[in-house]
Amino acid sequence: MTDGSARSIDFLVRPVDWVAFGPPRPNAAGETHRRATELPGPTTFQGIVRTALLAASGDDFSDRSPAARDARDALVGGPGALLEDWQLKGPLFTEIVETPHGPRARPWVTAPRFLMGTHREPLRARLLQSPDIDGRPSALDDSSPDASPLLLGAPWKSSAKPKPLGGWLSPRGLRWALAGGESLTAWRPVDHAPGLPPFVRRQELAGLEIDADSGTARDGMLFFGEVLRFRDGSGIAGWLSAPLPRRIPSDALTRGDLAACGWRSRPAVLEALPPVDLDFRHLLEGQHLPVAVPEDQGFFLVALTPVQCKGRGQSAAASVEEDLRRNARLPGGVTVHVLAALTGPPRVIGGLLAASKVPRPNRSYWEAGSTWFFVLRGGGAGGSGAAARGEALRRLNDAHVLGDRGEASFGYGHTLVGVGPTVDMEIVQAAARRREGRS
Repeated sequence: MTDGSARSIDFLVRPVDWVAFGPPRPNAAGETHRRATELPGPTTFQGIVRTALLAASGDDFSDRSPAARDARDALVGGPGALLEDWQLKGPLFTEIVETPHGPRARPWVTAPRFLMGTHREPLRARLLQSPDIDGRPSALDDSSPDASPLLLGAPWKSSAKPKPLGGWLSPRGLRWALAGGESLTAWRPVDHAPGLPPFVRRQELAGLEIDADSGTARDGMLFFGEVLRFRDGSGIAGWLSAPLPRRIPSDALTRGDLAACGWRSRPAVLEALPPVDLDFRHLLEGQHLPVAVPEDQGFFLVALTPVQCKGRGQSAAASVEEDLRRNARLPGGVTVHVLAALTGPPRVIGGLLAASKVPRPNRSYWEAGSTWFFVLRGGGAGGSGAAARGEALRRLNDAHVLGDRGEASFGYGHTLVGVGPTVDMEIVQAAARRREGRS
């Protein structure tokens, strides 16, 4: 039984030693290899959360019977989805900073791919036709197998193409990026980190595999790795909204329990997360978005967490448009039209089911920071239609409307909306006619 109402639990996974996460790959002792270090995927993160909730409930992990596994799934959800009405957000690299109003959490996110150029002041991508009038490609759409004539990119005068900025943005930098030309926040290079956020660093690790029986080094079992170290007062933030069963204490994720984290199950502490800082809250609440939306106003849909590639020969733009039309509950008459995408190469995410030791299927995902450019149409005439489209924007912001519902409950496909440039609708209509002519 539950208490009947969903509660929000804001928590921080704070590593107390090095941690490492990486794509699924053989990891046999004795191999000389170096692990990729990166933010854990939502699949790994939800495993940490579900395990902590079960531990707090008093679960006997030594019981591996089918009945015990079924009982765990009934309590916190199974390996494919959390329970109905449960939603996990994160993971996000986060630092805790002191302010005059008390401690605040500052999540850093992967820079949206629509930011191009250098950290001095990047350009925002805009919708372009390809090829350009001189026959050169005029954009950096690296995701569309159907060679759409509409691409996202930035025009250039030199022979060097502008590239996505990459790296990480602070909440203030993200607010500048998503607020568009109306932003009152100036761009500051300090809000961009080209490698990792400033409170995380890489460290080389070497060691010996230990024989479990003798407690001594196993012959020839030298390994090398690359791991992450977090500065004090930082970690990986998450937000869980759930009507917790009565067996699970409300402070299960915030009372300082230890959790196993990443490769080799390194120790981390689960503790309460302070309120997020004002810039990040401003974005989550959609305060940067217009209330009334013209039909020629373009917007960026930005993924804060990975989004599964659907395949079936669809472009990144067509696949996400299909997801939005199926999953987003938009006001009556409002439709979304995805015109272009910037996603970069996909990333493979898999893993291992901790209880059964059965491998998860390896699937391809578009990375966090992937961007889709869209417009909203319909919703009524005049002011009522513009207001309905404004409401639609807010339903796409701070939402999980990409991919299937099970993965979305883990935190995949978490989106924010950014204000983009206006669109020449004649170009859009011409592109649509060209697509229809090829089909």
